[in-house]
Amino acid sequence: QLGITPFFNKKQPTPLDEAQNLMWYLENILYHSIGNIYNFIQRDIFEGNEETENPFIELGFWPGGDRDGNPFVDAATTIKVAEALRSAIIVCYYRDIRKLKRRLTF
Repeated sequence: QLGITPFFNKKQPTPLDEAQNLMWYLENILYHSIGNIYNFIQRDIFEGNEETENPFIELGFWPGGDRDGNPFVDAATTIKVAEALRSAIIVCYYRDIRKLKRRLTF
């Protein structure tokens, strides 16, 4: 990645561009690892016997929703980012269902 990353952009990325670039990490890294991270914390830090009503991991996504800090983010940008996030998670779920179907099909 670093080898193909330019040191300067010819044009400044839009908030939607930034969000879409970061969504790659959500889809390809975090989605596949968050369950392991959660299980590790539950098992090795809380020693498996800590029952909590509140989740100790909460995920959020700031790009495209930063209306108080980024003057280029408006309602349309937030909606586009929310739609892209929804589509991305549906694709992740679909891939998992296909993997499960292949395992369960004889």
